[in-house]
Amino acid sequence: MSNRTVLFFCIVLFCACQKEPPIDFFKEDVTVEILDGKARVTGVYYFENLTQIGKRIKFYYPFPVDSNHYFPENISIDREFETDSAGIYFSLSLPPNCIDSFKIIYEQRVRDRFFRYITTTTKAWRRSIKDANFTITAAERLNISTNYTFPEPKIVDEYRKWTIRIANFFPEEDLILNW
Repeated sequence: MSNRTVLFFCIVLFCACQKEPPIDFFKEDVTVEILDGKARVTGVYYFENLTQIGKRIKFYYPFPVDSNHYFPENISIDREFETDSAGIYFSLSLPPNCIDSFKIIYEQRVRDRFFRYITTTTKAWRRSIKDANFTITAAERLNISTNYTFPEPKIVDEYRKWTIRIANFFPEEDLILNW
């Protein structure tokens, strides 16, 4: 584990141990599109500064990079970032008592018909996300299975679309999609 990763987790742990957390990660909206040989992820993540002091938070956004998942291509985020072997680093400045968000889009090729979206990093915040929304889309011809319980998909223009809203989301395992 790199020094930056250790530092990141120490900062998150320090914030999580405060009596009243200074920063609340309270909402996420994530869409995963299954494409031929890859997945496209669009995520919007919402944070609130609960203090009277401006805060600058350094984030590490990890990707699954392993024998099945290549490092993502076409990473787009609305701020400057640096990469390492399995993720990106960036900062978010939050004025006092302010809500802000960041949006990330990336495509990740896979070797097999399997994709993992990392959700278990939520545990580093030591509290649930109040509102987590997930949408999965795939061509109708693909038979998608997942380890999360989604309602039946809707068929829209030859695509299947699964949506789920989870209150107080504190995942025990990452979102896994097979096709």
